[in-house]
Amino acid sequence: MVLDDMWRILKAKYVELYSPSISESQYEDLLRGFAELVAIGREKIAQDAKQLTKSRAALQSHLENHKDFFHNLMTHMAFMQAFSKKVTPSVLQKREKFWSGLVNDVRLLEQKASQYGIHLESLLKEWTEFDDECLAFNKELEALTSTLPSVNLVEETEERLMERIALLQQIKSTVDEKHARLYQMVKEGKKLLTSVSCPEITNQIGKLEEQWLSLTKKVGNELHRLQTLLKLLVSYNRDSEELRKWLDSAEQRMKFWKEQSLNVSQDLPTIRDNIDSLFTFSKEDIQNVAEHLFILHHFHVY
Repeated sequence: MVLDDMWRILKAKYVELYSPSISESQYEDLLRGFAELVAIGREKIAQDAKQLTKSRAALQSHLENHKDFFHNLMTHMAFMQAFSKKVTPSVLQKREKFWSGLVNDVRLLEQKASQYGIHLESLLKEWTEFDDECLAFNKELEALTSTLPSVNLVEETEERLMERIALLQQIKSTVDEKHARLYQMVKEGKKLLTSVSCPEITNQIGKLEEQWLSLTKKVGNELHRLQTLLKLLVSYNRDSEELRKWLDSAEQRMKFWKEQSLNVSQDLPTIRDNIDSLFTFSKEDIQNVAEHLFILHHFHVY
């Protein structure tokens, strides 16, 4: 790289100048080289960090290079100040204005470089925390997904259904609690994207949102299914019991009417009353059986 070559040239010149005095031409070479470094420093400060940070590793490298460059720049200024003492006063006076301008430029660059470095370090810290948070959140969602029952209930009793519903409600509550955290992470990710140019961050945000929504939908659908099933089962058990009692009652009445029909000593009004009762019972029979069978059929179909 051109910059690396320049550092090496300047260092070689410093080695050459370890003598009691240096010539005007040698001093001029040093000034020109140092001035070029100052110009490069200005360009570095003016660079758009967003275009240089397409990954966290690139940002880390950019920060280290920034620190190294300005550390070397300040070191070279110290060398220049030391070598100025080896130049004759006439040469120093001749280049005093130029040198003073360089020193002022370096002091300003030092302040800006410090601010820029702090900005890069803060950005790197935010990015690292975002990545760590995404990784932790992803693992938590995977852990929650693994707690979802993977097989249907073998015995769908009211007790078993209530146990399964309680488990799913607990998982749903935990998932819902994470929504605020997900929102904050998405917000931090989008904020990060205003300072860096990394498609992977967009992918991370999309993956987290998709994973959370998928888990929420899966838990919600299964919870709704089991709650509906429990409601039907409660109705099924209640109607089954009512139907059993009604059938027992119907059987007793049928037995009574059968016995009455065999009793030849009955008078005509009694026979008529029994026939009316039987006719009423038959209509009640059809209606009750139809209603209960509808409930039972609906439960089994579901």
